[in-house]
Amino acid sequence: MINQLEENDLRQLLSKDTNIVQFTAGWCGHLCKQMSRKFEKMSDEFSTVNFITIDLGKFPEARNFAKIHSLPTYACFKGHVLESQIQTSKEDVLYNFVHQSI
Repeated sequence: MINQLEENDLRQLLSKDTNIVQFTAGWCGHLCKQMSRKFEKMSDEFSTVNFITIDLGKFPEARNFAKIHSLPTYACFKGHVLESQIQTSKEDVLYNFVHQSI
């Protein structure tokens, strides 16, 4: 299951020990949409991880919070602390990132 940022409540969503956040935007295009489907599939496989999606079109301030420079970007937060991040449109790279983060 993926949690969507609905209000500016990112710190509240970062509730588990391990949180994988997908930063995307409606204007991002085909690659972001394709990766969103793969991200959702991974959320079913890694049930101990909190998966969160943030639309930077709706919440542009999140870009500064995680120092986002390109999309799609994926970040690992341990609690409220940013541990690592990647920019990728490859499923195997994202899978390895999630697996190494837990």
